[in-house]
Amino acid sequence: MLRCNKKGAALQLFHVGVMTMAIANRFRKQAARCASLARQTHDDEARQRYIRLEQTYLQMAEAEEKSAAAKDGNPKPAAA
Repeated sequence: MLRCNKKGAALQLFHVGVMTMAIANRFRKQAARCASLARQTHDDEARQRYIRLEQTYLQMAEAEEKSAAAKDGNPKPAAA
C-alpha cells in the first residue's frame, strides 16, 4: 500500500531546490571566470568566445533559477 508522506515530499522538493540553486551558482561562477578571461586575453577571437560563453552561462543560471522558483510555486517575475 502506498502512503503519501508529506514531510518526505517537502524535504525532497527542498533538496531539489537547493541542488538547482547550487547549479545556478556554479553557472554564475563560470560566467565570472569567462568574463575575467575575456579581460585578460589579447586575442580578439578568444575574447569573443569568452564573452559568448559568459552570456551562455548567465542564461543557463537564469533558467535554473526560474526552474527552482517554479518548483517552489513562486515563479520569478520577468526581468525588465
